[in-house]
Amino acid sequence: KSKILSQLFLVVSLGIIYLTMSSDKTGIYNGGTSCGTCHGNKNTATSVAITGLPTTFVPGQVYPLTFTVTNSANPKAGFNILVNGGTFTAGTGSKVNTAKTQITHTAAMSAASGVTTFSFSWTAPATTAAVTFSAVGNSVNGNNTDDSGDMWNTTTATVSGAFP
Repeated sequence: KSKILSQLFLVVSLGIIYLTMSSDKTGIYNGGTSCGTCHGNKNTATSVAITGLPTTFVPGQVYPLTFTVTNSANPKAGFNILVNGGTFTAGTGSKVNTAKTQITHTAAMSAASGVTTFSFSWTAPATTAAVTFSAVGNSVNGNNTDDSGDMWNTTTATVSGAFP
């Protein structure tokens, strides 16, 4: 019995170690600033953009947003965005953290002609204070290994609110 429990403990421990060191294909809430702890280096071959942000937001209004990762070398991509005001609502292929202040992919999405697009929405905060979006997009080679073939880049955007 003791031998079986020891072996079971070893198998479970190795599984936990593997999971913590392996690729997180389902996204990770990392603050929207980097994928470099696992995925290669920041690389200008990857371009990222947030579209749909207003010049100034109306407090409480919902804005449909799109995040685009462009890199012709890789077939898939993922993303993470952190916002310091308002909340995200996940769209297809994305999920939000408990506070709804970060959004990430649920699985690496396939690119079409080097472009991967994620759609979701953002609800502006009740105040008019400036809100900053910190985003990272990761273009991945799809080999299910976190390596230098994965190329990521970042962007930030700040918008201020105005009462209608």
